[in-house]
Amino acid sequence: MYGLVVTSHMNATLSGVAKFNRILADRLGVPCVGFGEAAVMPVGHGRFLLSIKMADATEEEAAQARALMHMAKERDVELDLFLHTFDGSPLEYDLLDAATRVFCGNAEIRHALAGHDKTVLDAWCPFLVDLDRNIGETPFNVFSFGMAHKLQLAYYRKLHAKLEESQPSYSLWISTAFHEKANFGDFHSISNQLSGMFGDRIRFLGFLSDAAINYFLERIHLFVAFFPKGVRANNTSIYVPLEKGLPVLTNLDAHSPSWMRHGVNVLDIERVTHEDFVPNRLSSVATQGQRDGRTHASWDALVEMFKR
Repeated sequence: MYGLVVTSHMNATLSGVAKFNRILADRLGVPCVGFGEAAVMPVGHGRFLLSIKMADATEEEAAQARALMHMAKERDVELDLFLHTFDGSPLEYDLLDAATRVFCGNAEIRHALAGHDKTVLDAWCPFLVDLDRNIGETPFNVFSFGMAHKLQLAYYRKLHAKLEESQPSYSLWISTAFHEKANFGDFHSISNQLSGMFGDRIRFLGFLSDAAINYFLERIHLFVAFFPKGVRANNTSIYVPLEKGLPVLTNLDAHSPSWMRHGVNVLDIERVTHEDFVPNRLSSVATQGQRDGRTHASWDALVEMFKR
């Protein structure tokens, strides 16, 4: 039995290989880690399965792969490979030499390894879509989109408590984009914690196009967006629901736009109460939020500023 699934795509955002590796690790009941983390793992994890696509690996990942091979040799740790591609690079051949067994993701890879002296097995990649995870509209749909690295767990805990108190049936939909320096492993950890918090009520929608965001905005009752310190005038995601006339729940501080006021044009997670979630209250906040957003944060007003 494997102790780890090691991926060459720990920081990948939309990679099918990254998703395959996470699903495989979950089904095996073992952690999924990158080369660097695996190379410093303490002894006792058992055999490692390296599920890799080295064609897309960075120089750093290539160096970490070599460090992992060195560790495995020193500590007599068995390595198996699952190859998603094979280009015949020196590093790939070194990994083959270090491996006990090799699983080929398709017949072309198997053909390229013909004559290799290792145990080479035909394998495949099953479907990656969770067929049981529908969006699931409810009487109270909550939506958020923004950068994945800005997800604020502490505020989502408060949101969970408020929704559990005020809404007997709700759903939370989260769409995430990824900053070029974001670590997908960190997001995976955060999403697991959010799933543990909200259970079957939460759905992660991944990165959505503008058209898809509009689709979901037409189906929600509340938009949420939380920021490390507080909403700022240049946090662009907050203005989308305001322009659409939707109620917004966020977090305010001394440096938030002065025109944003709790209970008037937005809701503040630190002050929101059960009464704020009733339809009339949400409608009032949404209407004023749309008016004030157009007055204080519109494209037209910004362009006029530059024309002065």
